[in-house]
Amino acid sequence: MITTENIKIRLQLPTDTEHIETSLHQLGIKPLRWAITEVDGETLNISVSYEK
Repeated sequence: MITTENIKIRLQLPTDTEHIETSLHQLGIKPLRWAITEVDGETLNISVSYEK
């Protein structure tokens, strides 16, 4: 089943694809697609779809 969730990860400057995908993999998520939806202080809100 494919699931979409909003995940918060720590903001790191400069932010790049490698940082975001590494953070998601550390959470056990292998993303099919992701998008930054909000930058809030020191966190990034990521909308991520993955297979559960």
